[in-house]
Amino acid sequence: EEDKYPLPGDFLAGVCFTYAWRDTGDEDYRRRALLARDYVYKGQHMDDPKNKDQYGGFSQMVHGAWGRGMQRLRPDGKLPAVTGVETCISINLLAKTFELGLKPSPGDLGHMRAAGDWVLGSEFQPGSFRHHQGSTRDCQASNALAVVGLLRAHHALKGVLYRPPDF
Repeated sequence: EEDKYPLPGDFLAGVCFTYAWRDTGDEDYRRRALLARDYVYKGQHMDDPKNKDQYGGFSQMVHGAWGRGMQRLRPDGKLPAVTGVETCISINLLAKTFELGLKPSPGDLGHMRAAGDWVLGSEFQPGSFRHHQGSTRDCQASNALAVVGLLRAHHALKGVLYRPPDF
């Protein structure tokens, strides 16, 4: 609610609410899980499909290099740059909500597909995926997260689409 915590933390809250809904049947947990999931999408670059550097990727927590403000949703409405780490973690957590029984809407599937496409497009050398928008240094953490993110996106979409994308 304060727009200052990392986006995957909000997705994690959605996963926790989904577990609680699944385990108790309390519809208020389901409502909260959906709210958390929808809130995270505010940090995903979805405005310009032609902007391959950003479209589908999730923004990092702060604007500037850990500068003042420490917020991801800026007052001017512009999202900070994409980070591959947050995008891949978000893919994993979104997939987990599907696995726990929170049915995806067509919009959820579009967000998942766009995030997977961003990760795939972030490969700047064979097996090397961007840590953040514009980076060109090899980072093993980003590479591992990207592979897992692409697999989770493929399998999550495979569970609800006739033919999932080949990431």
